[in-house]
Amino acid sequence: MATTSVLDLGRPSIRRQTWSRYFRGNLKGGEYTWAIAFLVPYVAVFVTFVVYPIVYGVWMGSEAKLYRELFADPIYQSSVVNTVLYLALGVNVKMFLALLLSGFFILNNLLYKLFHIEGAHYLNDRWSALAAVIVSHIWKWTPFWTLILLAGRMAIPLEISDTAKVDGATGLRGFVHITFPLLANLYLICTLLSTIFLLGDFNTVYFVSGGGPANQGHVLGTLGIRNAFDMGQPRLGVAAVISALPLVIPLVIILMRKLRTAEVQL
Repeated sequence: MATTSVLDLGRPSIRRQTWSRYFRGNLKGGEYTWAIAFLVPYVAVFVTFVVYPIVYGVWMGSEAKLYRELFADPIYQSSVVNTVLYLALGVNVKMFLALLLSGFFILNNLLYKLFHIEGAHYLNDRWSALAAVIVSHIWKWTPFWTLILLAGRMAIPLEISDTAKVDGATGLRGFVHITFPLLANLYLICTLLSTIFLLGDFNTVYFVSGGGPANQGHVLGTLGIRNAFDMGQPRLGVAAVISALPLVIPLVIILMRKLRTAEVQL
């Protein structure tokens, strides 16, 4: 016959006390009540403006027939190709220029002086319009990432640079063997963040080309807005945006793991 000891009877209460202590931290009595009172509005805002839109959007785009209709749409197919090119060129060229400008901060109108293009006839062609969008995105975001990488360069101790110069690692050799390895983690994190930001970039495409010509210049962000508002099919619009999740989710997971397990070694 099984017997129950006093220790076994006391375990549930011990667990409750442990969890209570975990959630309360070092707060006692009225301090814990005030903490809850201040926390509730933030939780309410988070649920209203973050959790609810995400859950509602996933519900809107949960029907399989939406994706069959979406994948059969030639505009969606061209939008996927445009999005891939937009990502590949927009992210990598932007980050490369930001890395260079963080060491050689040059600001001039060289491109304007070399390439005088009158009018906006280049927006009548799919590829030149997409190129204009990519150039606009790069021009818009390069200064921001330049400042981030410039801060990373400035955080490198001078002793490292001086020692490298004594060992003959100057110029390009110093950049390849000293500077870039020290900036590698920061560069990777910035690249992942830039990729996530670019996938949600609606303004650049909308204001430069409007998804033209003839709807051939859309990316997934602008296609979702077009389907939802211009075509009056909000579910199809949500489906267009959700179709990017297979790319976004792995990027977010990689970014979170990188931020958790790796430190920027400067």
